[in-house]
Amino acid sequence: MMQGSVAAKVLSNSIFKDQGYLSRVLICEPESKIGERVYRKPSLEAIATLKEYSEKMKRILLHELPFKEGLGKELDPRPVPLSENAKKAFIKFYNEVELAQKENGEYENIRGFASKASEHAARLAVVIALFDDFDTDEISVRYMVIGIALVRYYLAEAKRQIGSDSGDDELRDAQDLLEWMQARGQYHAIIDVYQSGPMGIRSARRAKEVMFTLEEHGWVESMGKMKIKGKMRREVWKLT
Repeated sequence: MMQGSVAAKVLSNSIFKDQGYLSRVLICEPESKIGERVYRKPSLEAIATLKEYSEKMKRILLHELPFKEGLGKELDPRPVPLSENAKKAFIKFYNEVELAQKENGEYENIRGFASKASEHAARLAVVIALFDDFDTDEISVRYMVIGIALVRYYLAEAKRQIGSDSGDDELRDAQDLLEWMQARGQYHAIIDVYQSGPMGIRSARRAKEVMFTLEEHGWVESMGKMKIKGKMRREVWKLT
């Protein structure tokens, strides 16, 4: 897990993209639930589900692992192949995503991740199948369909997080500052922004640059010098 400001830097970093790091991880940014997390007494059903999950994970962790003879602690994992129907579903998904990577295709801007989408789907299918039955010797089409459904979600998130123009540092910082200001009132002094604002905007110069970006887009208006909460402040900006 990463803080939003840190993730923004990573997702827009050309080195991470070029090295293929971002294509090997499943990225998502769920909508924040801050302000909605009121206490709720857990239901008996929820408690039973958590207990069942914990017991199953404990059995899996205690399961004896296979090691290669004479090679110390080198694992010797058993093959768990796809069933014929699961293989057909895998190939269909692979071809669909591959064709969508062509010029002007749906996944043109996230070719790195899209190229590995079918592999991610197969891995997820295996993980979920083994969670249900650790001794299974074949991955049925049911699990392959589940894996594909999950990866479709991650493809959509990759398009939003990696493949969009929102990775631009200037616009990301402006968005972070706008959200910060909207949560704290209408009037904001530059000094408050670079002393207490988003982590990527902790200098007077950078705070002014980002504020000018917001002004260009019509989100803020310069008010000059004025009093805020009883204190006289220079360079105050107002949310429009």
